[in-house]
Amino acid sequence: MQVQADGKGPKPPAGPREVTSQPTNVGKGKTPTDLFALIPRASPIAQAELFEAARAAGINQKYTREFLSSLIADKRIAVQKIRREKAKSAIGYIRSPAHPKSTGAAEDMRGGS
Repeated sequence: MQVQADGKGPKPPAGPREVTSQPTNVGKGKTPTDLFALIPRASPIAQAELFEAARAAGINQKYTREFLSSLIADKRIAVQKIRREKAKSAIGYIRSPAHPKSTGAAEDMRGGS
């Protein structure tokens, strides 16, 4: 073992650093809208599939969970159970239909009462 020139402990090993396949700041600069774009309208996407798609889009698991919580709280997405044979139901996510307030506002603009 080599000792540093100042005599304070072992010298770090020389050589190339191990390169990781994923940058350390995955998720930085991403928003809940980026995750929302991955969620389908027609049929729910399984949680595991959504996490894989988010990872491929550069959103790590921590940010994916935070963004899901935000989208659910804003009622932009809904949580649904996906039935599976011989297994517990999976959790899925689907875009929520338009808010009732927004459709009411459209009727107000048209002159409906």
